Amino acid sequence: MNKYTVLFVSLLLTACGGGNDSPINIPAVKSTPTIVTIGDSETAGAVSTLTGFANIPEASYPTRLQGLLGSKAVVHNLGVNSKNLLEVLEEQLPKAISLKPNILIISTTLNDAGDNLDKSMLIVKYTEIKKLFPNTVVILLTPLKPHVSITNLQEYRDNLYKTESLGILVFDVEAKSNKDWYCGYEDFHPCEYGYREMARVVQEYLLVNNLI
Repeated sequence: MNKYTVLFVSLLLTACGGGNDSPINIPAVKSTPTIVTIGDSETAGAVSTLTGFANIPEASYPTRLQGLLGSKAVVHNLGVNSKNLLEVLEEQLPKAISLKPNILIISTTLNDAGDNLDKSMLIVKYTEIKKLFPNTVVILLTPLKPHVSITNLQEYRDNLYKTESLGILVFDVEAKSNKDWYCGYEDFHPCEYGYREMARVVQEYLLVNNLI
């Protein structure tokens, strides 16, 4: 049976259109899948603390996702701080391709919003991704809401749903939890609790939709 690569793009926030709570009609990945996560600091593990933020890879959501999934999957984290979508695709995608993932999670969130990456560029770049992964289920996680103001964030988030026309699935991670993922800190990054919640919600999504 053919394997379906899942391209899982991590861009995190609350729902504003597109998507629903019903299971997705996608063939399941039957073998133990390889999950590769690429993206920015929310993938790398930049954690909000009382005094700012600290780089703690072991607290990242991919590391916690591996802990939740156990032997059901193998998770690789290629995330690097301060990268936007264009940089992620140029610098991290080649390594991701070499790992031949069944599931690829891309997190490019606040950096893209701040750079005002418009919807036409989003469509171009995700069209390229679909060509690279012709048998891939592509999933975007919408951006999280930090406790600080991000210019263009809502517009950027809305534009993510335009990629559904390419056959990409858009999943609102934060809508699945009513907790404060920032622990009250004034920062762009979730606290350790937030990354635990993020991993839990992602795991639930994969299981509900028979992707793991």
